Amino acid sequence: LSDKVAILRQGKVVFRGRTSDQTASQLAALMTGHEVNLPRNECVDGCGEERLAIKGLKVRSDRGFLALDGLSLSIRAGEILGLAGVSGNGQKELADAIAGLRKVEEGSIVLAGADLAGKSPREIIGAGLGYIPEDRHHEGIVPSFSVSENFILKDFASPGFSKGIFLKLAAAETNAERLKSGYDIRCPSVKTAAGSLSGGNIQKVILARELARSPKALVAVYPTRGLDMGAEEFIHSRLLDLR
Repeated sequence: LSDKVAILRQGKVVFRGRTSDQTASQLAALMTGHEVNLPRNECVDGCGEERLAIKGLKVRSDRGFLALDGLSLSIRAGEILGLAGVSGNGQKELADAIAGLRKVEEGSIVLAGADLAGKSPREIIGAGLGYIPEDRHHEGIVPSFSVSENFILKDFASPGFSKGIFLKLAAAETNAERLKSGYDIRCPSVKTAAGSLSGGNIQKVILARELARSPKALVAVYPTRGLDMGAEEFIHSRLLDLR
């Protein structure tokens, strides 16, 4: 609640005045520099075949309690499924289990016909799962690595980016420049340490890396937490582009 508001965009004051003189949409446009239209997921009959199926999943929390006890769900191609609830009630354990970061005690996790339960993270990446973790700074990137290096964290050993034990730095930088432009990532250079970027730009680095791999399914944990409205709109739109 406020009587007056001052709005800064890219380091400059773009508006200063009475809050009541502006609508929420007008304030959002002043903050981002363009009209904000948050997209909606309206996939009803246009979804495809079952892409990710989880049945009878049992997973324990870090404290040893059952965080998931017999969870089952099914997601079709083109569908976005959101899990809502108070944080700390199994959401992280579910995401970790799907990504191979937490032991599955019982149940199956089937992605496009392949059971991922018990597989290593590397095998799950190879099966086509994309993953945007909850902690973007410590799990999503290597802060001391450059933006270019973070883009190829999952593909550095592929022929496109390496030859023997050597990285193809020119190919990595060409790839980085393409993603930097396509995802509006604001940084001085693709050689800049990723950890020095703003939270929104770090999230775009992670998003670009995951979507560039054309995943069969994508797990995104709080993908817009702590971001400004412009970054939130951008990420929502890109996630819907997967459909």
